[in-house]
Formats: sequence, C-alpha cells, structure tokens
Amino acid sequence: MATSMNYGARESKEVDLDAPIFVYYVNVGGMSHQHADQVLAQIKEYWSFPNITTWIVPRQQGETKIECVYDGRIRERSEELKELIDELNEKVDIMSKSGSYEDFKVEIRDWRLKNLFK
Repeated sequence: MATSMNYGARESKEVDLDAPIFVYYVNVGGMSHQHADQVLAQIKEYWSFPNITTWIVPRQQGETKIECVYDGRIRERSEELKELIDELNEKVDIMSKSGSYEDFKVEIRDWRLKNLFK
C-alpha cells in the first residue's frame, strides 16, 4: 500500500552561488511532531541571514550540527568563513544542550559576554 505525504506548496528559490551554503542537521529523534515543528521554526527564524544560504535538515538520529557545504565564490574569505563556522557550531552546541528557548537565550548571553572579555 502506497502512502503519499503532502508537504504543501514549496516556494521555488534560486541558489545564490556567491553566498556560502550551510546545512543545519537537527536531531528531532524522540520529539513529538509538534515539538519538532516548533524547534525547526525557531531554528529557521534564528539562523536566517541574507548573505548565507541555510538548509535545515531534520533527522531521527545523529548529532545536531552545522556544516559548510559550499563556501561561496569568494575564496579569499576562507579564514573569515572558518571563524563563522566555528561560531555557528558553538551556538548549535549551546542550543542542543539548552532545555528551552529561555535557557538558550541565557546561555548565548553568557557566551557573548565570555567572548567580549577574551
């Protein structure tokens, strides 16, 4: 018996090859459908940048992480991009350890203060 899944209409977008492309793998294993949708919506809202293409990929197992799959056409920014990737991975680590959005905001504030005083 075949089952069809309807994911609704999808907006067609052109990929900006000048911008880096990040894939955000999110472990939603063990979450209810509603909770997973809320987490993915928060991630989409928080990680949307006009100069970066972000793809959010929910998965049932594996770690939550961000990977740069394409660093854009401008190669001379590689060190800047490496620093951005490291920063994004730190934030993902904080987010995955936070029990709620409020906890996440407190952890990010503490992280920012720690980086200010380095």
